[in-house]
Amino acid sequence: MIKTAAFLSISLLFVTSFGNRASAQTTANPGGAQTGSSIIESGKFRFYETKQIRGEETYEISRSPTGELVLTAKTEMPFAEQENKPLVNVTLRTSADLTPQSFQIKGPTLLDLEENTSVVVQGPAAKVQDRGDSGSFV
Repeated sequence: MIKTAAFLSISLLFVTSFGNRASAQTTANPGGAQTGSSIIESGKFRFYETKQIRGEETYEISRSPTGELVLTAKTEMPFAEQENKPLVNVTLRTSADLTPQSFQIKGPTLLDLEENTSVVVQGPAAKVQDRGDSGSFV
C-alpha cells in the first residue's frame, strides 16, 4: 500500500518536475454524444530522454449519462532498458460530484514492480487490494 502511494506520488512528481522533457497533446470534446458515455478530453504525453522518445501515456476523461466521470490512462515505455517493459493501465471512477468511487492500477512499472492495486469506496469505508493483500479502512 505504501509502495503504491509512493509510486503514484513519484509519478506525479516526475510529470510535474520534468514537464519540459515530455510533450503533451490534448483533445477536448465538449459536445459529446447524448447517449452512452461522452468523451470530455483525451490526449497523450510523450516521454523523452536525451531527445529520444522513451514512451508515452495516453488518457481519456469521459462522462456517463448518470454523470459518473471515468479517467483512464495507459503508460507504455517500450524503449525502457529492462526486460519486462513498463505497461501500466489506470482507471479512476468518480460520482458526478467528484467523490471517488474506485481506483485501479495494473501492470509492470519502470521499477520492475508488477502493480496490481485497487481501491473501492463504499460510503465512509474503502476496500483496498494491493498485490494480493487486502484490507478495509474507515
